[in-house]
Amino acid sequence: MKRTIAIAIIATAFSASIYASAPAAREACKKLIEKSGYRVSDWGESWDWTTTDNKDGTWSVVARFIGMPPSGTTRNMAVVCTAKKSGDQWALKALNRM
Repeated sequence: MKRTIAIAIIATAFSASIYASAPAAREACKKLIEKSGYRVSDWGESWDWTTTDNKDGTWSVVARFIGMPPSGTTRNMAVVCTAKKSGDQWALKALNRM
């Protein structure tokens, strides 16, 4: 019985840490997308963007928004932002349009 309880506590702590960092990764990607030259007119429901904690310590966020790429016209956009946090700063590792 003690063994089962310990496993449940570890699993709960692990999933809580993922959910605590996913919103920060989404917000960081918003800023990194804008710094990359995209002009965003509507972020939509960013809380619902698919966010993945990768094994290499990076976060991948599938961002969907209405905006304009660095060269182009306003339209529905989907990009995959891959970023990594170091201390208090987030660094963009890759930004690819889908």
